[in-house]
Amino acid sequence: MDREASHGAANGTAIEAREVTECDAIAGVRPRAVVAPASLDECAAWMAGAARDQLRLGFVGGGTA
Repeated sequence: MDREASHGAANGTAIEAREVTECDAIAGVRPRAVVAPASLDECAAWMAGAARDQLRLGFVGGGTA
């Protein structure tokens, strides 16, 4: 797992990461990683790691629209 997808694991949580596809692009920009935290604690761990590493985040809902 690469650095971008490992923030939760470093904090003792298991955040699901999957392969990035073209469907994940936001305004034509593909992300380095796609994660699906299962809880608010996992989301907080991911966001804390991203802030520490100065990564930009993009949020997408259920993707059903």
